[in-house]
This record gives sequence, C-alpha cells and structure tokens, in this order.
Amino acid sequence: MLPRKLSLPSGNIFKQKKTVPSERMTKRIRHKKRPLPPRIVLTAVFRLLFLVVPATVLFVIHQSFFLIKQVNCTIDQLPCPAYLTSHFDRYRSHSYLLINQKAALDSLKKQASVKSLTFSLSAPRVLSVEVIIDQLPLPISAYLVDSLPLLSFESTHSAYTSPVTEISSLLSDKKAQNYQLVTGGQLLPFDQVVPPSSPNLVFTDKPTPDILAKFYNHYQIVSRIITPSHSYLVESDLFLRVEGQPDIIVSMTKTSQEISSALQSLPTLVKIKTDPKIIDLRFNHPIIR
Repeated sequence: MLPRKLSLPSGNIFKQKKTVPSERMTKRIRHKKRPLPPRIVLTAVFRLLFLVVPATVLFVIHQSFFLIKQVNCTIDQLPCPAYLTSHFDRYRSHSYLLINQKAALDSLKKQASVKSLTFSLSAPRVLSVEVIIDQLPLPISAYLVDSLPLLSFESTHSAYTSPVTEISSLLSDKKAQNYQLVTGGQLLPFDQVVPPSSPNLVFTDKPTPDILAKFYNHYQIVSRIITPSHSYLVESDLFLRVEGQPDIIVSMTKTSQEISSALQSLPTLVKIKTDPKIIDLRFNHPIIR
C-alpha cells in the first residue's frame, strides 16, 4: 500500500505570525495617548491660582503695612530718652504681627521702672510705643529760708560766677530737711541720706502740694533729657548743672512741652557762643552768657 502524500502549507513556515493586540491592551494604549481634557487642566490652574494669588496679596499687604520701618516712642506725650529709643529700635525691619508685648515689657523692666507698654501702628510701617513708667518717690532736700539769695548774674555787674556754685555756697551753713516727694505733691519723711544729685528745694514759705506736684512732673521730664549732677529749685526757677556743660536755668511756670523743647535745643545753644557759662531758658528766647 502506497503512503499517503502529505500536503505542506504554502508560504514560508518560518515567518513569524503577527500578533494582534487584545482589545483591552488597545484601549489602554489609546487612553495613554489621548490628551488631557481641557476641563481638568483648567481646574488645576484655578486651584493653583486660588493658593498663589491670596498668598501674594497677603505678602504685599504685610510688606506695605506691617513691616516696621520707623519707631516712635513717647512718655506722657513727650519723646522718650535716648536709652529707651535705642531699646525699641530693635523692632525695625521686624513684623508688627510678631511683637510679643509681654516679653518686651519684661525685657524693659530690667533697665527702667516701666509699668506698661502699648504698641500700635500710627501709620503704615510706623510703630508707636507709649511707655507708662512707675512714678517712684523723688528724694529731695528742702530749705526754708528767710530771704532768697541774690545771685551775681542777676546784678548789673559784668563779673559773675556760676549760679549753682553760688547757691550751694549760700546754703552750706543751712540745715535741710530730707523728704520723699510723690506724684500728688505730698512730702513723706525720709530718714536716709539724700544722693548729691537729688534736687534741693529753696523756699521762703512752705510750698503748696500743687506747686510740688508740678515740680515733680517737670523734674521727671528734665531727668529724662539731661542728667543733672546738681539741681536747685529757688521758688519757681530751677538751676541745673550737667557735667561739662554751662549752668542751665529753667522756669517751672512753663508747660511740660515748653521745658522739653527748650532742653532738647541745648546741643545747638552751646555752640552759639564760645565757652558759655549760663544758658537761661526761662524766656521765649534763650539767653546765653
């Protein structure tokens, strides 16, 4: 019996058969190649703008209003002394929103008898600091005399000496009573030694509490601007000596603002005349002798 003839497939049997991707794979490929729908892109952009724009606006507002550029310090509506001004200058270029008022008060109490502080923005980037100090008793020496001394600079003679030196010499044989002067003008007994820099009060009659209260307030202003080594109140005229400066005369009949302005002009006044001995600030126009 003859073997059956085998039929071979036509074409190249070694040619690789094409593979047809499945329907799931096709959908996956098409999905990857498909561009993002515009709605999704816009949503992402709007969300980004929603975060960036408010943050940018807040940053601009902060830099324009709350970043401190200038500091104004006052005590009883008068400029603060230099040591307080320099203390608050540290807040320049700092954010007003980050100031810790309690920490600032605790820090300042180590340097001065401060009762409270108030921080505010008086203008964009301008920090205003209102300082309230503890009104401590002021040690004084009081002299009650029969008549007031006549000082050489008040006479018609051209030769005169320092009024502070004259007053000190005239009182050398007088006995003083030591007191503590408090805000309301009351005199409290004081059995301790009064410092040499404390004020001396010279009167022919016992001063009223109103006069003493006015002197107390005015002297607080004086001591914030200058540091007297000796001071004598003769009735309503306050004679002051500051080391290395001419004698200064101030009238207690002036307002606090007038006294403050007059004393702040001292650096300019001492340069007007060579080697001045007295700067008299009792009048509208200072007299330099």
